Amino acid sequence: MNSRERVRATCRFEEPDRVPIDLGGSAGASGIHVGAYAPLRKHLGLPFSGSVQCDDVMQLLALVEADVRERFHTDVASISATSVVQDWETHPLFKGLNVCLPAGLDMTRERDGTWLLKHPDGKRYLKPPASPYFDSENGMGWYSLGPALTDETLAALQTYGRTLYDETDLALCARFGGGFSSHQPQFLFWNRR
Repeated sequence: MNSRERVRATCRFEEPDRVPIDLGGSAGASGIHVGAYAPLRKHLGLPFSGSVQCDDVMQLLALVEADVRERFHTDVASISATSVVQDWETHPLFKGLNVCLPAGLDMTRERDGTWLLKHPDGKRYLKPPASPYFDSENGMGWYSLGPALTDETLAALQTYGRTLYDETDLALCARFGGGFSSHQPQFLFWNRR
């Protein structure tokens, strides 16, 4: 059973050959924090540049790379707007670790070391020095990260998704502005035939 078949069987409530493995492929719940991802790469003996690309600015989840997915025999790959980001900016969000975020975010560091992230709609998100993640200033709301879904971005996503589909047997999970299934519980049953 390949990865796609394994995940499809699981979504159909059929018994797969083994439990599907997901690390950063489907939603924030399967992600790994940038602060844990860096030492994981080092522990596995994989190249590490001192920086980690971030797939989710609020939770500061790492963009899990193919070599890590292969090492853990994961079954799911993510397709999100962050998947096709070309321009990154590096920020020293943690001692000894630089975090790469998509370029163009309105982010500054306050005198007390708190990082301030401003959304174009005026909402403010804070990451105090001891915090592992950003939180909204008023405790409500979420920052949706990623480039606008322009025709160019959608074309890049189509190419990226087609390449993953053609060159791997991974189950592909699209994520745009949150999980598709978060408000649509029937989403998991799309493939029941």
